[in-house]
Amino acid sequence: MKSLFLLILSLLLAQLPARAQTTPAALADSLADVAHADTSIALQRLFLAQRRTGRTRLVLGALVAGSGSVLLASARPETTYQRVSGVGLGLASGYYLYQLIDGLVQVRRFRPRREKQVLENFENGQPLPRWVRQKLRPSYFSVKVTAY
Repeated sequence: MKSLFLLILSLLLAQLPARAQTTPAALADSLADVAHADTSIALQRLFLAQRRTGRTRLVLGALVAGSGSVLLASARPETTYQRVSGVGLGLASGYYLYQLIDGLVQVRRFRPRREKQVLENFENGQPLPRWVRQKLRPSYFSVKVTAY
């Protein structure tokens, strides 16, 4: 009898609307405004961080690949050890040449003009491009949202 009463009571309680799950319209609008502003700030942080990383890779790649190429061009290997170290230097120079090219592409992709264009499109209600959404990380956002 007691279990039947609890079953009926729980079924009746399940029919009630969940008021804690709904948000008032004014609160929802203010949350949307905060989220929109936070996303704009996150976009600016993303572009700044990616430009900074691209410049670092560009400079590091240019220095190491350039100096490695000069050393390779001026070396006249006579022993096996010098030949093997020349191959290693050539591989390292190739890797840093890749870093130089990739840094140049990254700086170009995240240039200020493109940042301005993406921000204007976002402000006009257009969705963010896929390549931007893939790069956005939670660390770029100011408001930390936790899911319960």
